[in-house]
Amino acid sequence: MLQLEAVGRCKPGRSFEAVADGALRFDGEMPTNTHGGLLCHGHIFNINHAIEAVRQLRGIAGKRQVKNAQRAFVGAGPGRQYTALILQRDTD
Repeated sequence: MLQLEAVGRCKPGRSFEAVADGALRFDGEMPTNTHGGLLCHGHIFNINHAIEAVRQLRGIAGKRQVKNAQRAFVGAGPGRQYTALILQRDTD
């Protein structure tokens, strides 16, 4: 939730509303951790998040597929060190 606030997707202190309203579900306004996040993967510093983003953009994510996925954000943080990866589907 802190990441959502840090990158400007939610106002500071208001990310809980996005969670409560279902905005982070795979079929919500801001699909987040569609592969389960840190609950179900080995931690190889965000590589599984990047793999999931590619699967979503390719349309091969199965039951957790985000409808019409065009862009994906993968972030690690927040904190002193923050990394971000933005992927976009090629329209050609």
